[in-house]
Amino acid sequence: MVEQVTVGQSTVSAHLKILTQARFVLPERRGTARLYRVNQRCISCFPSAADVVMGRPVTAFDAVAADCAGSVSEVAS
Repeated sequence: MVEQVTVGQSTVSAHLKILTQARFVLPERRGTARLYRVNQRCISCFPSAADVVMGRPVTAFDAVAADCAGSVSEVAS
């Protein structure tokens, strides 16, 4: 993952920790490594949740998106 983005390994790890705490990504331990997968329950609400976290207005907002956005906001603050 680090090779694909323009930030360092420690920054990627910090972001993955926050996303894991919010349950947006789900870790799986394989030996000494961790594999991450996106929580499928959050996929449909991601655009709305991202707007909420970024402070953008959202017109069509459902309960699932509210849960996802709330979890990420609480962990990030």
